[in-house]
Order: sequence, then structure tokens, then C-alpha cells
Amino acid sequence: MKRTDNKDASMGRLLGETIKFIEICQSLVFIKNISEKDYFSFTGVKFSFIQNFITAEGYSFEYGSEEADRLVRIIRNDFVIRLAFLLCHNKQ
Repeated sequence: MKRTDNKDASMGRLLGETIKFIEICQSLVFIKNISEKDYFSFTGVKFSFIQNFITAEGYSFEYGSEEADRLVRIIRNDFVIRLAFLLCHNKQ
């Protein structure tokens, strides 16, 4: 029983650190310290990890929890970054 608890805690920490990394990358894009292309390169694998983690592990988020709010925020910000990139590059 204890091994599962440790595994769950480790996976939760890994997910939290992945979300934190994406948040940092997004803040750097917003202040123009990295390009959108670099952002896509840095975060593509991280978003895939989150998606696979949630589906494979059956991980669920408590509605209104800090972790769920952070996840929603990074997904929303990712959408904004991708949309801005597409709009900017379609003008050229």
C-alpha cells in the first residue's frame, strides 16, 4: 500500500513540475524572451506527457483545485500563443 502512495505522490510532483515548466515558458513568450517556435519546441513534449499521464494513469483533478486551475490556465495560454502565432504568420 505504501509503495502506491509513494508512486502517486511522485507522479503528482512530476505533473506539478511539468505544469510549472510550461508556465515559465509561457511567461517568457509573453514578455518576448523566447520565440513562439522555441516555446513550441520546449513544451510540445510536456503537453504530450500531461495528456498521456491523465489518460494512462486515470488521473483526475478535483474541480476548483489549484492544480486543475493551473492546468486550465496553461491550456488557455497555449491556445492564445498558438492563435497569435498563426495570425501573425498568416499576414506575412
